[in-house]
Amino acid sequence: MSKRIVRLTESELIHLVKRVVSEQQEQEEDPYQEVGEGFLGDLGRGVRKFATGHKSSEERDVKMKNLMDDLESITDMVEENPDSFMYGNKWDKVLDKYKEKMEDNNYRGFFTIDNYELEDPKLERHIQKVIEDGERNLVVKYNEVFSPAQSMGAGANSAVRSGMSKAVSNESLRRRNRLR
Repeated sequence: MSKRIVRLTESELIHLVKRVVSEQQEQEEDPYQEVGEGFLGDLGRGVRKFATGHKSSEERDVKMKNLMDDLESITDMVEENPDSFMYGNKWDKVLDKYKEKMEDNNYRGFFTIDNYELEDPKLERHIQKVIEDGERNLVVKYNEVFSPAQSMGAGANSAVRSGMSKAVSNESLRRRNRLR
């Protein structure tokens, strides 16, 4: 089966999601009704991934566990050398903030230390170098990743802010016509 790109307006997308939700509710009421394999099931997963950034709750749980493991390993590093990390002496407060950010971002992000991802082989050497120098602190950062719906909304928001909205373009047309 080949994939193809389908463009939908916002109202068409809303209508499609409402239709899928109503059909799922009907199926829950009548559990013996069969659904065409691949159509609604794949569509439901696609809508879920589009809205939440995760295909299923199991995928979200796996990502949450991986993030918590990463945060635990960072906590171990900070506890070994609290003076080498920014906010190392106040790590409990920072830890709570990171957990809150992770939950708000629906566990889609990742951690970096001085812009090195935790899987980067250069990270350990960089940490040792900074600890030996003692001149500066390592910075731990949680990088948020947006779902496709959030990215689309951000793109629309930036287009409106930059003057690409219909109201602004109509205004520019009026100005142009006045100058003629």
